[in-house]
Amino acid sequence: PVAVASKRQRWDRTLSIVVIFAVLISLACLGLSIDRAPGHPVWTVLEVFCTTVFVVEAIVKLQSLGCRAYFRGEAGGWNTIDFAIIDAAT
Repeated sequence: PVAVASKRQRWDRTLSIVVIFAVLISLACLGLSIDRAPGHPVWTVLEVFCTTVFVVEAIVKLQSLGCRAYFRGEAGGWNTIDFAIIDAAT
């Protein structure tokens, strides 16, 4: 159980880092795409990449926590907002 908890903590930390990285890429793309080649396909590719990261994060959390804890647990408010944004983006 201790090894499992430690492994889960490492996984959660890695997932958080990847999501933060995707958020920063998404923000940079949002700002840069307005000024630099707005119709360039690279922006679409990066947007799809970031959306995929966010969807995977939601799936992993839903599987790990279950529906009730995902939406009503400690971070339920944030998870609900994340889910709504993902739903709007896809």
